[in-house]
Amino acid sequence: MSDSTRAIALAYSESERAVRPRLEDVFNRAERRLFVSSFSSSIHRLQQIIDISQEFGRKVAIIGRSMISVTEIAHNLGLLSIPDGLLIRPQDAMSGARQ
Repeated sequence: MSDSTRAIALAYSESERAVRPRLEDVFNRAERRLFVSSFSSSIHRLQQIIDISQEFGRKVAIIGRSMISVTEIAHNLGLLSIPDGLLIRPQDAMSGARQ
């Protein structure tokens, strides 16, 4: 048995390749902070956000117990590449501190 969000919906869903250009557009248009929400199990989406954040000179704060746990595990297993200096503490992100 398998489960997926909206798996039984009859509507067409675009491929994952269609997501990146749209994310880049949002990053390009955003003048200030961005908040991105994702399933913690979506390592590929998290990698996209990390990669695009680095390209646009933005920092990333991982917030949420499951998101932090999955991120640490994926990084330790070599499934997630996080450049040095990209991550900031959640409290720094919430306070607006720039690093």
